[in-house]
This record gives sequence, C-alpha cells and structure tokens, in this order.
Amino acid sequence: MLDARSRDSLDATPEGPPAGVAIVLSAVLTVVAIAHHPVAAGVSSADVLASVVRSASMDRLVHGVILVVLLLSVFGFCVFAMRRGLQRPAVLGGLIAYLGGCAALAQAAVIDGFLVPAVAEHARPDAAAAALLMLRTPALAIQSFTFVGIVAVSAAIVLWSIDLFRSGGAARAAGLAGGLAALVMLWTMALHVNHLNPQTLGFIVAAQAVWYAIVGALLIRGRI
Repeated sequence: MLDARSRDSLDATPEGPPAGVAIVLSAVLTVVAIAHHPVAAGVSSADVLASVVRSASMDRLVHGVILVVLLLSVFGFCVFAMRRGLQRPAVLGGLIAYLGGCAALAQAAVIDGFLVPAVAEHARPDAAAAALLMLRTPALAIQSFTFVGIVAVSAAIVLWSIDLFRSGGAARAAGLAGGLAALVMLWTMALHVNHLNPQTLGFIVAAQAVWYAIVGALLIRGRI
C-alpha cells in the first residue's frame, strides 16, 4: 500500500515553465544552427573535399548544437505530454513518434557533423574522388534519417495538435497552428524528398519553430 505522500508524488504534475523555456530555446537554437549549416562546394572532387575539411569545425559545432537542441526538446515535450495526460492515446502516440523522430535526427546529426568531416580529414588529397565516393553512403544515410525523423516529428505534432484542438481557448489555437505547421513540414518534405539541404530544411525548421514557440509560451504561462 502507498502512503499519502507516495500517492501525491506519483500524481504530481511537472511544472510547465521550465519545459516551456526548454522548448522555446530549442526552437531558437535550431533556427540559428540551420542558418549556419555549412555547405560543401567546388568544381572538382578535390575542391569539394577541401571545402568539407575547411568547414569541419563549424560542421561539428552546428551539429553539436543540434544534438543539445534535441535533448532540450525531448525534456520539454516529455513534460508537455505528462501535463496533457499520457493516458490519452493521441498524447502517448505523439510522444512515442516524437522520441523516435528525435532518435533518427540525432543519428543524422552525428553522421553529418562528425563522421563525414572525420572521413574527409583523413582522406589523401590525391584520392579525393575515391573519398567522395566513400562519402556517398553516409550522405544517403543522412538523407534517410532526416526524412524519417521529420516525418515522425510531424506525426507527433499532428497527434498533439488533435489533442490540443479538442480543448478550448489558447490550446485550441495551438492545435490549429500545429496542424498548419505539420502540413508545411510534410509538404516541403514531399517536394524535396530526394534532395534535402539546409535551404530546404530552413522552411521545415521555421514552421516547426513557430509551433514550438506557441507551445512553449503556453507552458510558461501555465495555459496547457
């Protein structure tokens, strides 16, 4: 048998403001990180490889920030889901989809920000073409993990937005905004499914950041 104190501890609802701050901060940092995402360029294979090597430090910094952002957002949305009620199928389903999406995005960030620069730095300049061919597989993995991650996060936003829309007032408005944000994210993915780049991701991140800011603000104010 649980005593009264134990029952109160289990029934306690996590505080919204810390989670709201984490979500808003993750939105801001994501926009900044994507805006500074390096892009390799060059005419020849040697030029492209040299470009990857020159931007290696920035690549690691940007993707390190993205990994921190993912942890912040996982904390924020776990609290959000707990406050909404994990007994609700849409809330629990959204949390499962979100965690899966973040796991996929984390793998993309590790490969893009750490594996690819490391391979480029260890390649011989006279074997640039072979090095770029070797990097083809990681590049495909980055695209695949990013695609899966964004679709899963979009699904989470849809499920959470359905739950929010069923409520009244500000929560309903947040639900509507989430549905629009997910639509923009999925539509952009559909148009650029075979060629994701920082510019394409910019549209997706912008739509996601707007919804994150709305949810974060409502959590800070204790409205959801």
